[in-house]
Amino acid sequence: KLQFLYLIAGSQRAFGMSGQRGALARPRPRQYGDVDDSQEVHDEIREVGRQVRQQVTDRYMQGHGEAGVLDGLRQHGAAPGAQKLMNNEMAAALWSIESGVYVTFRSSKGTDCCRIGPDTKCFCGHTLSDHNFRNPRKPGCGPCACTGFRYIPTRPEEIGFGHLCRRKDFNIHEWSPLCRCKHGAKHHQGSGSRKCKKCACYSYESDWACIVCDQRWEDHTTEIETESERRADGRPVGEAYKPLASVNREFGDLVFGKRNSEGVYVLPTPTQHQMNIKRPHPTAQRKSGGGVSAGQPTGQRGLPSIPVPASSGPQVDSVCSCGAAFTSARAKFCSQCGKPRQARHPFE
Repeated sequence: KLQFLYLIAGSQRAFGMSGQRGALARPRPRQYGDVDDSQEVHDEIREVGRQVRQQVTDRYMQGHGEAGVLDGLRQHGAAPGAQKLMNNEMAAALWSIESGVYVTFRSSKGTDCCRIGPDTKCFCGHTLSDHNFRNPRKPGCGPCACTGFRYIPTRPEEIGFGHLCRRKDFNIHEWSPLCRCKHGAKHHQGSGSRKCKKCACYSYESDWACIVCDQRWEDHTTEIETESERRADGRPVGEAYKPLASVNREFGDLVFGKRNSEGVYVLPTPTQHQMNIKRPHPTAQRKSGGGVSAGQPTGQRGLPSIPVPASSGPQVDSVCSCGAAFTSARAKFCSQCGKPRQARHPFE
């Protein structure tokens, strides 16, 4: 009898309390705290993640795509740091086109991340022109014991740290990319094992990544090629080697200016945004004295007197005929128009 009662109770729980065969029990409504199947939850999370990723990508491309960047250049112009970086790239490209020697900072993926010119600095602190780069058997540096040119970035924009330039106490002349020991490249030996001078770090290991290929400094090499070697390798030469040559021509016109009838690059009129942000850096004010000199109207800062050494030899102009200033005292070509630097007599 007990066994029979168990069978009846089980059938009532399975088919409902009415006892009628085939009448299924109603499912209990879902309540807060109920545990669902994990596979269903993961599928929902994947779908939400896919939708969010798509929206983020769409909004990013609206402001960072080619059309968005071009629109930003029209309204605000190039950032000051980016403008200097592009000027250095153009100066290196013009030198390579004229000399036929192409020097690049190449990643292990085969990407040419940076153009290197005669004024580009090595890890040892000396420029490319100080190295015997034309002789592959003896590519050492003349002023120091460096055994070969090894490029190191000199501006924060090259490694994605452009925000550092907007800090009040930032000094571009003292900055250098950090090692994993948190000391800059300037605090490491320029040759040999590149041991750190401030800690027990035995070798320089980059604490940053290249902004072009997202690889570390150790994954790059400095390549010196001729024009024929680059043509055989399928790499751009000549006009195609210039920066921004592979994108819309308007990019180059906004960054470098347009060529006039004389072949000189003429920069576009500065935008209102560029005029507003064009002010002296705090470090430059401190170097110039930072105060008002006696006998000078209020609001005008005194400039330091720069002694001009007496010399009977030829001198060079600091400003090109196109109106652009040369990037350094050793620059041999103008970064804007590409014309060679002209020597003049000191009595002219």
